[in-house]
Amino acid sequence: MIRPAIVAGLFYPAEPGELARQASELTTPNYVNTEDLDQPKIDPIMLMLPHAGYVYSGQVAGLTISKVNLPETVIIMGPCHRVRGQGLSVWSKGSWATPLGPVPVNEQLAAEIVNCDGDFTAETTPHLQDHCIEVLLPLLKIVRPNINIVPIAVSEQSATKLRLAALNL
Repeated sequence: MIRPAIVAGLFYPAEPGELARQASELTTPNYVNTEDLDQPKIDPIMLMLPHAGYVYSGQVAGLTISKVNLPETVIIMGPCHRVRGQGLSVWSKGSWATPLGPVPVNEQLAAEIVNCDGDFTAETTPHLQDHCIEVLLPLLKIVRPNINIVPIAVSEQSATKLRLAALNL
């Protein structure tokens, strides 16, 4: 199952060469303060990234990504903007297409998440028309070409349920 790139050419460049150039530029810090050059990358527990078009939020997302050691697998959660799902909808199989090539889903981890006690559901519908996860993938892929993901569309709005889901991850 392949989730197509639906906002390529709208939120970020659709042409692979231009996208690679822009994603590389956004994820390569342009340090004003040379003291920043000495700062080591950190091992993140979590990142919160903006997900608008690159012209609006690419610099913040790219700079944030550039400051961390990305793990091989990233659980990437994004809010549902168009289609509401079952609360926490996991795209559990296949890959997501980008102009830079596919980003595979870590199917084993996705299955473990769906089977935990956190109200996660294997469901693709909320992902099909939403941009929030897709727009970050080229930036992640340019920094870590072999990255794989577990995409989760978040429709749930109850803080209590979200807290319980996080504790079960």
